[in-house]
Amino acid sequence: MITKLRDSPLTIDEWPKDIDYFMAVDESGTSEIKSVERMIKNSDNDNINKWFVLSGIIFKKSSMEIIPNIITKLKKKYWKNGEYCGERVVFHSKEMHHRQNAFSNSCIPDYNSFKKDLCESLDQIPFRIITIVIDKYQHVSKNSNPYKVYEYALALLLERYSFNISPNKKGAMLFESRNGGADKELLAKANDTFENGTYYVNDSHFDRVHNGIYFNPKRTSDNKKSYFMLELADLFAYATLQHFRNNEDSDIYCCMKKRLVGYPFPDGKGLKLIN
Repeated sequence: MITKLRDSPLTIDEWPKDIDYFMAVDESGTSEIKSVERMIKNSDNDNINKWFVLSGIIFKKSSMEIIPNIITKLKKKYWKNGEYCGERVVFHSKEMHHRQNAFSNSCIPDYNSFKKDLCESLDQIPFRIITIVIDKYQHVSKNSNPYKVYEYALALLLERYSFNISPNKKGAMLFESRNGGADKELLAKANDTFENGTYYVNDSHFDRVHNGIYFNPKRTSDNKKSYFMLELADLFAYATLQHFRNNEDSDIYCCMKKRLVGYPFPDGKGLKLIN
């Protein structure tokens, strides 16, 4: 039986002793559908804004001793003390893509070398990926009463996370915090899936993955550390969005996609496409 679920968002700084896995979750694209209704009206099926991605990176507790050192070593190679303007550098996809702030030309003149080093570092880190991709145009046009996009993607992600945690193990989740209201709403969405199950998975199956849902900012309160699990989720969610939007396989996408559950045949397992 599922224990009472927490209804207030919490942050976390240390891995709980009784948790075996964490899945860090991030999104890319927007989950709203008002713009999709305009796309359908104009038969604009090629609009790049039709895509929504929700990615989860799964980490094992046993890997926690090596991962922070790999990330910190890379950051210190390119930024003094791994910091920019007195704050720990965060691998943030949009800033990297637009070469802004810590990733500007003045900070990283040889960006190709940085990307190569980043991919080599990612290759050293043990993790698995589950990602949900929704073609909102097709989802809305095919259904008279379509599921809410974020809730649908989250339920599919939680299903697959539960499949990858053995019955005698415990998993928790980490989201990037935004504000109290948004975090509380997201927590309620996850709790609803845990309490009611889905069409394919009953509620008892989620016992293994509801053992903590946390919301952390990009950095610790003193700005001297970042939450690398969220950084990797951001990197792959954005890279996946670009893959579907622009048919663009970035270096990051190519090196990380090998970690999709079920790779080289991840369809329906590590990669679920709704179209």
